[in-house]
Amino acid sequence: MFKGFEIGQIPHLMILGSHIRQSIGDDPEKQRIQEHYLEQLPYSLVASATALLNIAGALSDAPKHIPPFPREGTSAGIVLLPEHIRNVMGFAIDSYFDAARRTQNATCIYISKVFKISIPSSMADTFKDIEKGKICLPDNIKDIIIGYWNKDGLKVKHYRDLVQHHVVVSSDARLVLLPGGGELLYLTLPNNPTEKNPAQLKYIEPTIDAFRYIFSSFMMLYEYVFYITYNLLNYLPVPDHETMSIMFKSPLTVGSNKPEGYPLPNVNNVIEQILKHQGAIKSRVSNKL
Repeated sequence: MFKGFEIGQIPHLMILGSHIRQSIGDDPEKQRIQEHYLEQLPYSLVASATALLNIAGALSDAPKHIPPFPREGTSAGIVLLPEHIRNVMGFAIDSYFDAARRTQNATCIYISKVFKISIPSSMADTFKDIEKGKICLPDNIKDIIIGYWNKDGLKVKHYRDLVQHHVVVSSDARLVLLPGGGELLYLTLPNNPTEKNPAQLKYIEPTIDAFRYIFSSFMMLYEYVFYITYNLLNYLPVPDHETMSIMFKSPLTVGSNKPEGYPLPNVNNVIEQILKHQGAIKSRVSNKL
């Protein structure tokens, strides 16, 4: 998690947050509500970075999960990775698209707060309204939004919609064993993500390598968030001091005789309880058959 936090940071985002906080005054309730909005962007960007690293880790660990194979002659061997291994890759890929989409949408909150205008919470809808002239923004802000959306933002939305509603996009994972040593990984994304019919998805001509695309996608997402938030700084007065708010979702009681909280989970106990519950369900069903 630390590495995802490290590469998902925007250095001036805290300063922008300070600008926005001071622009709304000192009303505690307004500040509390404000934090619910402002925390989305840094959280989602770090989640995107973490997902990217999880994909890289899952792919690099793939050779560890197959038995040794003889590598003789000049032909490469192909191993279909087992379901539980490719699923780990798929989970991380799905997480990236979810987090990247949340990140896109979260930038709309900052734009709305800076210019004190109402804009859609979806970046897709915001882009449409900009094109229709329904939203008036400075040219430099519009150019950044339009440039990113046309370059990769819309494609991320299509992939996210695809994995969310229609298909597992990354269920075909193969390890290619090169003669003499070394491996290649074949894990692709469909090249027509606007297609909603799984039977019509295409994975060749061209082939979209899953990791290369997502790596490039994160780089463009980070660049977009960096520049959009950096330029937004120009439209707010410089605060006289930095303001950071920590707003708890429920009241915090310090030094209470009845401390609130719950026991830390033991993973083995959790697995044991789940398996026991599943066994009881299977037993009830089998008795009726």
